[in-house]
Amino acid sequence: MKEKLYVESLLLKRNVEDLRDLALNPEEYYISIQDNQEDAINLLKSLKELRDEKTLFYVDGLIFIKFGWKVIIPYGFWDEISSLWPYLINLIEDYQIEGKAQCSFPNQPITLEITKLDSRFLLFSVDDNKIKIDEQYFISTLLTAAEDYFTFLHKAIGEFDSFEINRITKLKAHIT
Repeated sequence: MKEKLYVESLLLKRNVEDLRDLALNPEEYYISIQDNQEDAINLLKSLKELRDEKTLFYVDGLIFIKFGWKVIIPYGFWDEISSLWPYLINLIEDYQIEGKAQCSFPNQPITLEITKLDSRFLLFSVDDNKIKIDEQYFISTLLTAAEDYFTFLHKAIGEFDSFEINRITKLKAHIT
């Protein structure tokens, strides 16, 4: 049986003071936009009300990635999620042009890297966590999750990032 790539966007709902507790009880810290959409929408709306409308809207969260049983982006690797998704889209864009790409998280010293291994497989690494995975499957799954995130953001608070959606659409068209 083929191992499944699991990608989930999670919003950080409270401050993290204990990384061990976060690892043991992630549901106490994160809300899934897929599994708990109503709670995630309410969280975003309440955060937006607290902030000045003239400033950009930032929210901490996590793009949790797991391949089979191997966690690639663990619960402790959160960052500003509305910036992290575009960073991942840039990574895929650069990879499709160069056959390799690297970047860091927006506000943490965590390195993301994609390297083409052969005509079918790539190596995706986040710090020391690495997977060899089918290129088309990986890119398609990641882009669909990115599209889901930006669609959710629009539904939740009315912010529509047509630039990112257009980039995702163009990248999906390059998958052969």
